[in-house]
Amino acid sequence: MRLVRRLEGPELGAYDHISGLITNKVKLVKVPWLPNGADGLALATFVFVKDDIDPTEARTLIAHELVHVRQWAEYGVIGFAYRYVRDYLKNLVRLRNHYQAYLDIPFEIEARQQAHQWQSARAARTP
Repeated sequence: MRLVRRLEGPELGAYDHISGLITNKVKLVKVPWLPNGADGLALATFVFVKDDIDPTEARTLIAHELVHVRQWAEYGVIGFAYRYVRDYLKNLVRLRNHYQAYLDIPFEIEARQQAHQWQSARAARTP
């Protein structure tokens, strides 16, 4: 993967769980490091992916991050950031565990579910 690139050709069509109006705007950025041991991170239309991630895992990770790109587009920068941080903090107070608080953020739950469904559908189509 080039340092910064857009989704193209068959790859663009493969991420069919997200509207092409959104995926056409996405810029993938390869980075050596992300905070808190993350492998991927979406900020508006940018998807940052660690450069050392396995290519098979990267496809599912990108599917997950594309859900976040859609969420950013749907809620706006302020709306998304506010909800994400609010839900994380509420979970942290309730669960007293950073990782579990992160996992229980509704945006993360939705992204994991949709990426899993995308991955399952893709596997079913591949002989």
